[in-house]
Amino acid sequence: MKKRIILVLLLTVLCIASLSACSLLDIPLIVGGGEDVDDKENSADTDCQHTFGEWTENKPATCKEEGERVRVCDKCSATESAVIEKSDVHTEVKDAPIPASCTREGRTEGSHCSVCKKVLTERTAVEKTEHKFTDNLCVCGLYKDSEGLAYSVSGNRCAVIGSGTCEDARIVVPATYGGVPVTAIAEDAFADTDSFYEIVLPTSLTEIGARAFENCKSLKAITIPDGVEYLERETFSGCSALKTVKLPSGLIQIMESCFASCISLEKIDLPKALLKIREFAFYNCSSLETVILPSSLNEIQQCAFLDCTSLTFEFRGMKWQFKQISKGVDWSGNTASCLVKCYDGEFDIFYD
Repeated sequence: MKKRIILVLLLTVLCIASLSACSLLDIPLIVGGGEDVDDKENSADTDCQHTFGEWTENKPATCKEEGERVRVCDKCSATESAVIEKSDVHTEVKDAPIPASCTREGRTEGSHCSVCKKVLTERTAVEKTEHKFTDNLCVCGLYKDSEGLAYSVSGNRCAVIGSGTCEDARIVVPATYGGVPVTAIAEDAFADTDSFYEIVLPTSLTEIGARAFENCKSLKAITIPDGVEYLERETFSGCSALKTVKLPSGLIQIMESCFASCISLEKIDLPKALLKIREFAFYNCSSLETVILPSSLNEIQQCAFLDCTSLTFEFRGMKWQFKQISKGVDWSGNTASCLVKCYDGEFDIFYD
């Protein structure tokens, strides 16, 4: 009997000691069938017989990169993902055709993918078109040389001596004739011809003869090449429709009656190299309002601007420089007064 009591006491002491040791070592308490409580919770997920819902697209696939789809377990909310392969379908964008012109090739219509930039429909080149000339001028700015003009060749120089059989409304003088440079418009070459409204001169030109365009009553515009240094007498006299004139930068002298009775001319900008304006050079230019004079000018002869009734001179210099210019009788016209504008002020010129 005593032995049993002692045995029970020993077992009791051992149990108490064991429990204390477990508490001290933080060892989970084993309950019932020997399972840890935390293990039960973990095993709940591991042992779940998942019931997944429908796949949901998380990231759509494109022709450039893969996509992704996911689905969720109805029981434990676990997720599963899967790759969606790249798409074979492109997002097509049309590339508009580029029409060909006389200066550049065109392109046919094409297309490409806006996502991966792959060319879906190749664009092919379209050949340049032919030039389309209206009055010898193409929309691209190219001039076509006039045909039928009359020429005179002497050595390595060639001059245009007349309109010949040419009836162009815009005459384009070629730079060469028979391989020889065209350097001159002869005296009286186009005098009294009123069939053209513009003449285009080549840069090879260095000389325009006297009366070359006298009484060309339909001529409205002309640009004189920079190689021309002198404008001879009566070159444009009587060109009543002439309104736009661009003078050469190297022009030194304007001869007698050069622009006389150009009644449509409103403004003239005289180049910086100009030294002399001869008598009656702008006589009876009744619409002429503005004349720009260079500081290089040293002489204006008599009646140079006679009967120009509403003149203003704009002088590219100072007052003292203007006053040093040699001036002939009635050089600035015969109106009551005209205005002179200089860099350092302006003043009126009065007449009796």
